[in-house]
Amino acid sequence: RNPRRFGPDEIAYFKTMASLLAIAIERHGAQRRESEQADRFQRLFDSPVFGVLMGVGYDGRIDRVNDAMLSMLGYSRAEYDAGLLNWRDITPPEFREADERCIERLERTGHALPWEKQYLRKDGSRLDALLTAKRGEGPEPEWVTFVLDVGERKRIERELQTLNAELETRVAERTARLEEVNAELEAFCYSVAHDLRSPLRSLDGFSRLVVDCDGEHLSEEGRHYLERVRTSTRQMALLIDDLLALAKVTRTELMKTPLDLAQLAAPVLAQLQAAEPARVVAVELQAPLPAIGDRQLLGL
Repeated sequence: RNPRRFGPDEIAYFKTMASLLAIAIERHGAQRRESEQADRFQRLFDSPVFGVLMGVGYDGRIDRVNDAMLSMLGYSRAEYDAGLLNWRDITPPEFREADERCIERLERTGHALPWEKQYLRKDGSRLDALLTAKRGEGPEPEWVTFVLDVGERKRIERELQTLNAELETRVAERTARLEEVNAELEAFCYSVAHDLRSPLRSLDGFSRLVVDCDGEHLSEEGRHYLERVRTSTRQMALLIDDLLALAKVTRTELMKTPLDLAQLAAPVLAQLQAAEPARVVAVELQAPLPAIGDRQLLGL
């Protein structure tokens, strides 16, 4: 069979129909996209999470408001319909300058960076809010503002500030009290050191005289005991010096250096063995025992 040949008029007709069909498909797609965008915005508008304000111009008139925003402000839909809601009227004076800066940026860039402000509720209380706004692309100054209630966050921040202030006050009071206690401790240590040094000097001096004057009449055991008395008095004097150093530790910086704890343990073991020579105890001291500390406070 021979295919049918179309004439020029029929070809022109088909081209026209194809063009009209393409236009119809494009329009349908645009309408569908516009409908989807409208649906998405409507879902945002109906959201209970944040408030939405819409208007034209910046005289304070609100052309559309969602239920969440009305609930935040404490107004009913009937009160809004009666014209009782104007965003300039419910803005406290101290926030109006920030609003003007946001309007200027909105006109210049088409959007406003998030900013914080307060609104006056119907009952006179204040709503702490975080806002962001977007301007339409047309010649009319159409805008939409999204409002998030941050009152709970602000309340927690205020409580934290109060707790921090109370904590700082407590720390200052405790620090002052600790300084008083340290001063009392230092004074007590000086008093004790003064009261103890005098009898220690006497004890050391008289024991030395006994050794020097009557040492030849003493038995070997007696001389040994006197030497132990003198050694103990010298150790007691060192302990008094250490007590005074410890009382001053709050006013001096710790001098941290590498040290060997075995050097600290060895004399302690020697003293224990000398105190009870009849006891036979096997002690193994591992050396070195490296550590970090203040040599003077540890007695090294």
